[in-house]
Amino acid sequence: MKFVIQNLHFGDIIEAEVTELLSENELIMSFQGDLLRVQNQSLKFLEVGQKINCRVSELSPLRFEIASSNFPKSNKMIRIV
Repeated sequence: MKFVIQNLHFGDIIEAEVTELLSENELIMSFQGDLLRVQNQSLKFLEVGQKINCRVSELSPLRFEIASSNFPKSNKMIRIV
């Protein structure tokens, strides 16, 4: 991992970009240059090139909540695979 992911704290918000779709719910996302394989648990289809704001909801294991009003509150989780 690069510098950005190592220095995240609970509640931090970071912009991420979808760089590759691996399956319906697994994808590669770039967090300011750090590439992570994530599982999309939001029930919302994400597309390559799409940018979303993610809030750190857990540190170990690392989990994010999508910080966008476009997603229903109960379906916002993505987690690192």
